[in-house]
Amino acid sequence: MSTVPRNLAVYSLPPEILSNLAVRTIAELEQPIDAGPSKPTAPTPTQSGTLSCQSCPNTSFETVEEQRNHFKTDWHRYNAKARIEGKKVVKGEEWDDMADGTSRSSLLE
Repeated sequence: MSTVPRNLAVYSLPPEILSNLAVRTIAELEQPIDAGPSKPTAPTPTQSGTLSCQSCPNTSFETVEEQRNHFKTDWHRYNAKARIEGKKVVKGEEWDDMADGTSRSSLLE
């Protein structure tokens, strides 16, 4: 019986793996990695001291779980697509208005 590898998304990784991941800069990649005993650590926050989203303005999250849930929202998907296409991203308040159908901004035209 052959085993077919299944596709995994970063959102479905077990907490044991996620707790050992850390954000690194290019400068850090040039330094050797300490191969000492590893112990679980909390997720590394961004430079501002909180977890955030690069596509959605003024977002911050207390936990990785909150951040993961944000990545699944229509607002994040809209902004991610807009950013790729070189269009204007929208703030949370603008998105709420758009979702309610009350926005008359040029984004809808």
